[in-house]
Amino acid sequence: MVKKLKLFLREKRIKAVVKENESLASYANYGVGGNALAYVKPYTIKDMELLIRFFNDENITYFIIGEGSDLLIDEKKYNGVVMELPEETKKLSFFNKRLITGAKVSTSFIGKFLFKKGRKEFSELINVPGTIGGAIKTNARFLGHTIIDYLDYLVVMDKNGTVRFENGEDYKNGEEFILTATFLLKDEKHSFNIKTGSKKIMKRSLKFIKGKDEKWREIVKETYVFGDAVIKPEYPGIILNRGKASFSDTMHLMEFFDEKIGADYGIKSEVSVIA
Repeated sequence: MVKKLKLFLREKRIKAVVKENESLASYANYGVGGNALAYVKPYTIKDMELLIRFFNDENITYFIIGEGSDLLIDEKKYNGVVMELPEETKKLSFFNKRLITGAKVSTSFIGKFLFKKGRKEFSELINVPGTIGGAIKTNARFLGHTIIDYLDYLVVMDKNGTVRFENGEDYKNGEEFILTATFLLKDEKHSFNIKTGSKKIMKRSLKFIKGKDEKWREIVKETYVFGDAVIKPEYPGIILNRGKASFSDTMHLMEFFDEKIGADYGIKSEVSVIA
């Protein structure tokens, strides 16, 4: 399969990073994961489109990843290709009240970027791990709004490799891959200070509850531990890896949360899983 992939890249003159039998642990903030048959990162969206069509034609199992903030990977080998979104999805610009951002740009970076420009939007997300693509998928909440309240339009790619535009008001979370998003910002100015979070926690964390709902922030009042996977009141909605948390530890902790705590409040854990 890997030989066939490399041959296709040469024939189509596609520039991409290709790694065979690649460990996936470093591609997830949580730091857990086994190997994949292959890892590939195309340089352009057009090349990503060609690769998806190739995978479909050859019946090759694949999984698309971004920056890995809400990604949980099994230690077992993944018998397929893991493809990372291209660098084209990590661009950011702002003009005429419109924020144009690639799906891989972090919410933290966007918050700081807008804060420096005197904007209020997204500033609450400065210390939250994740990308804007993930925030859109889960319709993150902040400042009394949801992120889709600001969404003007999206550029997405479906599982057939077809790129299309989608109006923000029509967006419904589906199986398409978000490439870029344009937000129409409102006339809101910030009047609060940035609080700097712990970089160590950001690097070894898994965002497993979406949004910023005070309901679930209030119910996480004690520490929950399973192996080296931990939920703390200081960081509700985030599982911390104390060092050697396993896929099994983390799944058990999320199942415990869903059954013993989340069910009473209508809250359910949600992460992307490669298994």
